[in-house]
Amino acid sequence: MTKIQDESSPLAAQLREDIGLAASTKADVFARLREQYDADMQAYDAAQKQKNIERQSMSAEQRERHEALDFARANVELSGGKISEEEWQHGLRWANGEIDMDAYIAGVAGKHGSTG
Repeated sequence: MTKIQDESSPLAAQLREDIGLAASTKADVFARLREQYDADMQAYDAAQKQKNIERQSMSAEQRERHEALDFARANVELSGGKISEEEWQHGLRWANGEIDMDAYIAGVAGKHGSTG
C-alpha cells in the first residue's frame, strides 16, 4: 500500500471520501439486514403462535408428530433441500394420524424407490 505524502492532495481527499462511503455503505447494509431480520423474526413468532393455537385441540401424540414434521422440514431446508407440496401433505397425513408410520414409509419409498 502506498503512503500519500501530501494529506491535503486531491488523491488523499478522494481516498478519505471512498473510505467514508464504504463505511457508511456497510452500516446501511447492516441496518437493512437488521430490519429484515427483525421483520422475519416477527413473522416467525406470529406463525409459531398460530401453530400453537391450532395444535391446542390436538392430542399430545399429534402435537409431537407435527413438531417432528416441522423439525424434519427445517432440517431438509437448512441442508439445501426442498420438500414438495405432495410430500408435505403426505407427512401431514401421518402427523394428523390418518396413516401410520408403515403407510407413510411405504408412500415415501414408493415415490423415491426402495433402498433395501
